[in-house]
Amino acid sequence: MRRLRPEAGRQRALAIVIVDAAFAFLLVHFAGDDLLQAIGQPPRASASSAPSASGAAASSSGPSASGSPSASGSPSASGSPSASGSPSASNPAPSGVASVTPPSGSASAHASVLAPAAADLSAEDLFDARADTVVVLQVRSSAAGTGLDVVAGARVAVARGSGFVVDPAGLVVTNEHVIHGGEAILARLRDGRSFGTVKILAVDVERDLALLELPARGLAAAPLAEADPRVGARALAIGSPKGLEYTLTDGIVSAFRERGPTKLLQFQTTIAPGSSGGPLFDTRGRVIGVTTETQGAGLNAAVRIEHVKQLLAGPRAPRELASWGGQARLEELHVEGPPLGPTDRGNLEDALRGASTLLEPCLRDPGPEKASMNAGTTWPPGGVLQRLSALREIAPTTDLTGPPGECLARPGRFFFTQIAAQLAGIVPVEHRGKVVVRFRLTVPGPGGEAAAPGRSLDVRLDIDA
Repeated sequence: MRRLRPEAGRQRALAIVIVDAAFAFLLVHFAGDDLLQAIGQPPRASASSAPSASGAAASSSGPSASGSPSASGSPSASGSPSASGSPSASNPAPSGVASVTPPSGSASAHASVLAPAAADLSAEDLFDARADTVVVLQVRSSAAGTGLDVVAGARVAVARGSGFVVDPAGLVVTNEHVIHGGEAILARLRDGRSFGTVKILAVDVERDLALLELPARGLAAAPLAEADPRVGARALAIGSPKGLEYTLTDGIVSAFRERGPTKLLQFQTTIAPGSSGGPLFDTRGRVIGVTTETQGAGLNAAVRIEHVKQLLAGPRAPRELASWGGQARLEELHVEGPPLGPTDRGNLEDALRGASTLLEPCLRDPGPEKASMNAGTTWPPGGVLQRLSALREIAPTTDLTGPPGECLARPGRFFFTQIAAQLAGIVPVEHRGKVVVRFRLTVPGPGGEAAAPGRSLDVRLDIDA
């Protein structure tokens, strides 16, 4: 089995820029296949990147004093209950919520965890009852040492994963490989609240687990199963496969495995990169494992629940990292020219989001709140290879001056190279006329998505075909 990679992670950025842009940029001189087939999830680096000056998450064997990322941002209402009515000090637990003793070291002495269902739940009812306990994670790391910094001028990379609340006081469990090397983390709940100040309380590298803390109280928390399920029992996962947040899948427990000191639960329920760290539930709504690995074709693995309990009871050493408002948002995307089917449009949006990681750090340098960046090229007659030959002509312009404008020069060219390469493969070769892609890239303020919008960059690519 192989470990799931965080969706759109730092190695995904490496594939997008170096394979789908730099390789295409060199091949223009050249030959090659449709580079767009290279876009996807490359293997996650097995070795940690060197910690940055702001401090990267530690990765020592066994439970450790891992770094605590901090991305700024408080809950929208301090300690307010979630939209689903999670209990808090000012909002007593509704029926169906059982008071339990919180995990060791919890900040909440009177916290409540959702009670297991009295009878088996349908998939629909389980999602309604447990989706609010699932957390979407964005993890920022340094691009230094990945080759991105040298080839494309990249400064950061962004990964995505999942997690779940185990204590209403803000404790969240996820996979260690999701936050590995992270310099900052943004956590978002289903009700839309996002938290940029996320502490890493502990990590267990051997069992691929990490414990985080959000600055929130009264969250909906998932109950943990008391024991392993039986082989053949139903197993339901909620996570963010390929960035598709709050996806529910249903399957069965296939077997139990052991790998060194780690006990794994093999299951058939479908998962994909981005599901990492999410909960695997039984039909009573209890967490039976943490989704971790996949080989596809229903061969998946989750860390068993006893290791989660060991993590909660183990030593903690909180550490905060840099503040962060989250990955830049792609807004108001317009494509002019031939109509695109949903698959092609989705691939284009994925490419734009991945490549935008190159531009985002430049928008955090001091400068105006709004700016623009444009580029253009002409496709010669012929197929994909002829179109790729025009990539060398791309020379972006921007109205940004000073450090932000200087910062955009090299990554901006690779950004447009990536997008033009994507379009070269999806626009029919018989198309003649203009192809225009324009959108807005918005960098959230330090408080996260619910705070001030931060800065924006209007981006436009014009192609004459």
